[in-house]
Amino acid sequence: MTDKPYPLTPHELAFEACDVLVLGAGVAAYQAAIAAARIGARVTLVGNAKGASPYILGFNVPLGTGVGASAAQFAADTAEGGYHLGKSDLINVLALEAEQAYTDLRDLDVPFEMLGGEPALRHRVGAYCPRSGDGRAGTGAAIHEALVNRAAEFGIEGRLGLKVLSLGRS
Repeated sequence: MTDKPYPLTPHELAFEACDVLVLGAGVAAYQAAIAAARIGARVTLVGNAKGASPYILGFNVPLGTGVGASAAQFAADTAEGGYHLGKSDLINVLALEAEQAYTDLRDLDVPFEMLGGEPALRHRVGAYCPRSGDGRAGTGAAIHEALVNRAAEFGIEGRLGLKVLSLGRS
């Protein structure tokens, strides 16, 4: 693509057919693309850049058996940390599914720090107990890289630096 302003000439445009178009190239976009590909969709992922995903500091998850390590306490901490502005039903889903999401990321070989075979959880500000799993090389960058690699296994290629100009239906 060129740096000139739009409109582009016809030879600079690319047309591609797909079942699912994912706009964005961060962690959430790759998760969406992979989910669509798992059910057999032809997926195209287009984004300007990786966004803020590489700067994610940790992955909060209610692991362990200590006081406050439950999904309910995690949901309460999350609501309090957001000044109770979030939707409680969505916060509860986040809290209930966080442990499975952590397991899924471990299965993708995201290098979370471990201590004696257990996750080395950190106690972040606002949390009732330690529940932030961190990666040695930067959690966000490691998660993003793992998802990019998994997407490639499904034949999904991130097309960075592109813009979608229009959508058509066949």
